Amino acid sequence: MGKVTMWIILPRAARCRRAVYAGVGEPTERLEQAYADEVREDEDEGDGTRREGHAMDVTFGGATGDLAHAYVREILHPAILHHSVRVWLLADHLGRQQDLKGAEREALAVACLFHDSGTAAPHDGAQRFEVEGADAARAFLSEHGWPDDLGQQVWEAVALHTSPGIAERMGTLPRLVRLAVLADFGRTDLLGTEGRTELTEALERFPRLDIEAALADAVVAQALRNPEKAPPSSWPGGLLAAHLADSDRTGGGNPAF
Repeated sequence: MGKVTMWIILPRAARCRRAVYAGVGEPTERLEQAYADEVREDEDEGDGTRREGHAMDVTFGGATGDLAHAYVREILHPAILHHSVRVWLLADHLGRQQDLKGAEREALAVACLFHDSGTAAPHDGAQRFEVEGADAARAFLSEHGWPDDLGQQVWEAVALHTSPGIAERMGTLPRLVRLAVLADFGRTDLLGTEGRTELTEALERFPRLDIEAALADAVVAQALRNPEKAPPSSWPGGLLAAHLADSDRTGGGNPAF
């Protein structure tokens, strides 16, 4: 029987998300505190209403994009979730400069939100995390009735986001996701100057939470369990090789990141 994916929005509880991302490295004390703060922000306000944490004013291009955010919010490590939302904000900023609208813009949101979903336990399959995330994103869109051509563009955007020189030439969505990922890791020269103040303010609402360490640890943890997920010359392969070369390293992050 093939793998069946059920898109269930899980109850918001600390034990739920902790269980989902268990095994990708113990969160630091700062991550634990940030997570606890986020959970408190989601609790009832006493008047029957609920706040949606730091993402309360962020939209994701439409109903499917909002559902994608609700889903990944329940499965991703907090640092990787914040990174994914920042990548969306950055990609949307770049996309607006190209007049990206409608379904293509919403597909971009889904690609950004799912681009690291392969690091989460529900999508920790036999393939590289990029491919697992791409499969998950395409399945999500298919389950919500999206056309195959947009699903394929999203698949390519997610699968190729760690492939320099390739993603940039594979079409609008792969290029925008790749550039947004680069921008979130320091390539702010890619963003231009228009609208930078508003963009910076939006990004600051999603703290980095040691994303470099969290993401590298998640990828390496999967590769240690299944080295085929980190083939040589791939980005996961580089992270795994650096870890194995100095497995007793403490602090400082993975040098291959």
